[in-house]
Amino acid sequence: MFKILTLPKLILLNQYVQGVANREDIFPWYSSLDENSKQIIVKEIWILATQAKVLEDDLITATAEAGLKPTHNSVQMLKINKMPFHRRGYELANLKGTVLDQAFLLVLECFVLAERRRKELEEPDKCTHWWHKDLSDKNVIRKF
Repeated sequence: MFKILTLPKLILLNQYVQGVANREDIFPWYSSLDENSKQIIVKEIWILATQAKVLEDDLITATAEAGLKPTHNSVQMLKINKMPFHRRGYELANLKGTVLDQAFLLVLECFVLAERRRKELEEPDKCTHWWHKDLSDKNVIRKF
């Protein structure tokens, strides 16, 4: 399924979700990609966000966390109610240039919000997914 999101990059994204990494750790990698790869990454992170059960109600907070205005193209694309919310994010992968970069920040923050909500609602011992383990612990990461 994931063509560009290698295990080290998935770990980095999930460390960002957990607050272990920051945007400055992620953006240089993303910025180094060509536009086609960036489009794939936006789509792949949207897949992660939808798997984590991102909600349309998350959009206001995700927009603010991404540092975007509610009138920004990618925000408006997610607001337009022409299809189910979980399908709207795939259209963001068609953007180009700086608008695509801003869409990356938006889907990343959507992913963060959905994952954090999942963590709050789920019993700690019930989940066995590697990405839900403590990714600040280098011993945990070495096991992957």
